[in-house]
Amino acid sequence: MGERFARIRIVYPALVRLALLGLTALAVDYFFGDRAALWFALVSFTALLAFHFFYLSVLGAWLERPSLDTVPEGAGAWSEVFARLYKSRRSGELNESRLAENEQRFRRTISGVA
Repeated sequence: MGERFARIRIVYPALVRLALLGLTALAVDYFFGDRAALWFALVSFTALLAFHFFYLSVLGAWLERPSLDTVPEGAGAWSEVFARLYKSRRSGELNESRLAENEQRFRRTISGVA
């Protein structure tokens, strides 16, 4: 259940935006006609697509040099994605430091015994 809810939290903002654009296009159709509604929908969906392409490029750039200090911030669903990346990266770095400490302790123990 937790994993399913986590996926919904990522997709929900995008679905809400799509629904709002669709409802607004229907309102434009009602007040200004079919042609205006189609143009509104075309421009809106193109802008939404550009929004997601922008954040995909930000993600791609970050993945080239992933660092805890440079995890980007996003908007909408992207804020949740980047927050999870930060959490995952932080956990990985903590595990690496613990492993290095344990290795040093092990080496000290071995060198003291020998």
